[in-house]
Amino acid sequence: MSDIRKKVSMLQVMADIKPYIINMIAMITKRFVENVLKKG
Repeated sequence: MSDIRKKVSMLQVMADIKPYIINMIAMITKRFVENVLKKG
């Protein structure tokens, strides 16, 4: 029973963190693309 609760809480944490991770990836990608465009 405790294993199921652990999994559920982990899923909730992942759901909370996901937007931040997506934002970070988007910002890094944007900077990378801007740098490439400036060099080109």
